[in-house]
Amino acid sequence: MIWSEIPRGSFDLKSAYRLQLKRNLVVFQNKPFTPNIQSEILHKAMEFIHCALNEREAIHHVSKAIRWEKLVEGWRKLNIDGSSLGNPGRAGGGGLICDEEGNWVLGFSRQIDITSSFIAETWALKDGLMLCVERNFTAVVMEMDAKAIIEVLNNPNNTNLIISSIVYDCW
Repeated sequence: MIWSEIPRGSFDLKSAYRLQLKRNLVVFQNKPFTPNIQSEILHKAMEFIHCALNEREAIHHVSKAIRWEKLVEGWRKLNIDGSSLGNPGRAGGGGLICDEEGNWVLGFSRQIDITSSFIAETWALKDGLMLCVERNFTAVVMEMDAKAIIEVLNNPNNTNLIISSIVYDCW
């Protein structure tokens, strides 16, 4: 795309905005002026045109009813989750165990220091499973929102040295 092909209204607004941002950096923060500002403005204008003028496919939403279902007598449900503030970042995980009626049995949590959300989820899973073993809960339904961990548990070839010991404990 060349300069003359860019719709005039969109380019003028984008270029004025980018120039104002660059000016503020030079004036107020003593930053050096960027000599390639023309190519940066052109790139942003082309990005805008691409987003604004391309036809989009209709989005089809599928509604799925989600509800709690009672467990078979004697079963427990283990719900776990882990997260990190950044990836990696400060992380933690935890969960809860409920009985077949949905009543809270016990909960747990762990601060994990600096790691990825994947490892935080894996630690939460390990902690939850270890609690089930300690409490002699042999019939347990597990729920989590980390499909990648399920894939690792189902395929031992997907593990690496960083998580292999945690995954081994989960097995």
